[in-house]
Amino acid sequence: MRKRLGGLFVAVVLIMALAFLAIDVGFSLYRNDRFDEASPVCTLNVLSGDIKVLPADAFMWEQAVDGMVLEPGSRIKTGANSYASLTFSEGTTTSIEPDTDLIIDQLGDGDSTQANSILLKQRSGKTWNQVAKRSEDDSSFQIQTTSASIVVYGTLFSTEIDESGTTLVQTAEGLVNVSAEGQAVLVSEGQQTTVRSGAAPAIPAPTPPADNELLFTVDAAVTGRVVSPGGSSTGFLPDGSTVNQISGSRVFSLDDSSQMILIPEPVEGEYSVVLSGDVGATGTYSVEGFSGGESTFVKTESANITSEEGLVLRLHLDVLDGLVKGVTALTSDESPEQDTAISATGNENASTQLNEENTEGEVPWYRSLGSYTSSSWIVIVSIVTLFALIFILVWKRT
Repeated sequence: MRKRLGGLFVAVVLIMALAFLAIDVGFSLYRNDRFDEASPVCTLNVLSGDIKVLPADAFMWEQAVDGMVLEPGSRIKTGANSYASLTFSEGTTTSIEPDTDLIIDQLGDGDSTQANSILLKQRSGKTWNQVAKRSEDDSSFQIQTTSASIVVYGTLFSTEIDESGTTLVQTAEGLVNVSAEGQAVLVSEGQQTTVRSGAAPAIPAPTPPADNELLFTVDAAVTGRVVSPGGSSTGFLPDGSTVNQISGSRVFSLDDSSQMILIPEPVEGEYSVVLSGDVGATGTYSVEGFSGGESTFVKTESANITSEEGLVLRLHLDVLDGLVKGVTALTSDESPEQDTAISATGNENASTQLNEENTEGEVPWYRSLGSYTSSSWIVIVSIVTLFALIFILVWKRT
């Protein structure tokens, strides 16, 4: 009788363990399938330097991997001279500057009318945000700092926090709502506001002009974008869409005859001009530097597209006593290597395609993309328990 009860007990425990694993995997896969419909996808692009990530269900920081999908609750830290960006499925991007601490707090809130809402919590550093157009009734993009709350529905703006905790918001395009201590201000294009801890937002004022600027001009025979020393890009892609990752940068097109890329406060180092077009096409590009509103140099070159992959022209920007002085042409490269950050941010559908491919090999089955996530320790303990029970059952029968 005791042996029968023991065997029955083992069988029941064995069935429960198998049922737990089946339910665990089933829920993970079920929530993973529903993730596309429930909330935006957030993809991390590692551009350069040291990027650390604290996943939502983890207790230890890990080295960031380019292209990894992040869940709500994930935290990102960039080191000195380190750059990264976040890409959301509807085309919104957030460029993360050096020494920045950022938390992905919310990706959709479960309400069908706010399914695409995004909420980031910025603890330090600087972000540059390109928010896709959206209606107020549909969704919003928000950044919360220790002193302010920023809400937008489609715009270009930067958020910077200094050592005292003061938040600086500068709008390059569109309109930004900044609130604190029960008061709100609207910051329009070309304006900025500051918010000190425990105080209301300051009255918006014009953003001070940049001390230094770089102006790239590319004729319409080709399309061009500029890559900064940190790996961020701004400009036109071959399909006609634009990308804007460089903080404060603007993209213009004049009468379909030329493309212009303006970069304020450029840093010293190597810049790349990536040209694309039909094989055999010849395009002209120029780069002009400005300091204090005065032109300091102009460099113009012609380039012939000899490969379907395009052409990369490399330039070194020289800065002396805080003023841009000139550029030095470096070796040009044909057939540039694929830029993973651009493939993710340049096309509004790229992140959706990434999610449809399920990021094979990057996201383990026990950490689904949905709101339901399973602890790896639970899975390990369950597997060990399962094998232990099988061993006991076999031992009792022998």
